[in-house]
Amino acid sequence: MSSEQANITSKRKSISKKYFRNPLLRLFFLQCLLIGRIFPRSFLLLIGRGLGKIAYHIFPSERKKALTHLKIAYPEKTESEINDITRNVFKHIGMNFMELIWLPRLKKNNIDKYVEFIGLEHLDKARNPNKPTIIITGHIGNWELLAAAASIKGYSSAVIATKQRDDWINRKISDIRAKWNVHTIWRNGGQSSREILSVMKNNGVLALLMDQDTKAESVFVDFFGRKAFTPSGPAALSLRFNSEVISAYIHRNGNRNHKITFKNAEPLEPTGDREKDIVDRTQQFTKIIEGAINEHPEQWVWMHKRWKTQNPNSNKGERNDLA
Repeated sequence: MSSEQANITSKRKSISKKYFRNPLLRLFFLQCLLIGRIFPRSFLLLIGRGLGKIAYHIFPSERKKALTHLKIAYPEKTESEINDITRNVFKHIGMNFMELIWLPRLKKNNIDKYVEFIGLEHLDKARNPNKPTIIITGHIGNWELLAAAASIKGYSSAVIATKQRDDWINRKISDIRAKWNVHTIWRNGGQSSREILSVMKNNGVLALLMDQDTKAESVFVDFFGRKAFTPSGPAALSLRFNSEVISAYIHRNGNRNHKITFKNAEPLEPTGDREKDIVDRTQQFTKIIEGAINEHPEQWVWMHKRWKTQNPNSNKGERNDLA
């Protein structure tokens, strides 16, 4: 393809994105929010399960990735068990989506109806006017509900998230979180490092999802028996600021309600070897998240290419598309 043809193709894609894809996405997002305001949560969850069942059949590449990754993580499980978990993964994600558009209706006077809190005393102990607090978590259960529910209970935080392709949708998501006093720090935003340091220096609460292979600074640690490139930010920040570290995860307890569990992560004592300490703490935190996934494997995002970066001898890593 010539450079002129490439430019024409690029312009066409830009026009398509500007005048067709982005407006349609925005319209869909607004319609979903409207639906979330009208229909009862029980009906939305039922629709979500149905959407998940449909997605299982019409997205074969995502289904294949989930099946492959589950076989890596649970080699002892039978083919039938793996298939059952995969089907439930799709149903769970469908319910998460429909619950997300319902979340603006979550309030202080109804939070206990939908969410059971375990271990809030650990958050109370961690809140120290002289120390920041890091909350480590993963894409387990309905992780958006986790941040909102904790804030409604009086434990507001800043969360680090990756921007979507549409800035308008990013603003809407940020506004929804802000309603519960959850501040969004966009990982791929120009001010993210400054905002993170500001939270830590002001002894705030910073929540980080650390269970995916992303462009964040990462190291190799074991994840379900296989080396995985894992964000090292929580470990590095906890060492730099001597912060408290709390693990938090949410599980769907049946189809309708949730259980949020907070625990003291009890980070390993530093040895003086910073690089080793970062790897060791990252491994420790990852084991905690792995344990939470094991409780309900159908509630994790197994479509994610968790082991796509493969080169345990280098912290930069090399990517492949096998897993």
